[in-house]
Amino acid sequence: MNSWVMCATRDDIAEIMVSGSKTALADFKHDADKHCPQTAKRIVGYEPVDHPSELQLIALARQYFLRHDRMSGTPIPS
Repeated sequence: MNSWVMCATRDDIAEIMVSGSKTALADFKHDADKHCPQTAKRIVGYEPVDHPSELQLIALARQYFLRHDRMSGTPIPS
C-alpha cells in the first residue's frame, strides 16, 4: 500500500480499527509505523479476518468498538 494513501486519514477520526489477513495486517502495521506515525498512533486494533462481506465487516467493527469502549470506561449509549 502506498504510504500517502495510508496517511490520508481524516483528522477528525480518533480511533481506527484495521482488518485483513494476518500477513496484510503485519505489513500494514510496519508501513504505518514507518511512514505515518501520526496515523499509527490512532490505530487501536488489528482484527484478522478473511474475505468478510460488507455487513460482516460492519458488525465486526461495532463489536470491536463496544468492547474497546467498555475497557476504556467510555459510557455506552443505550
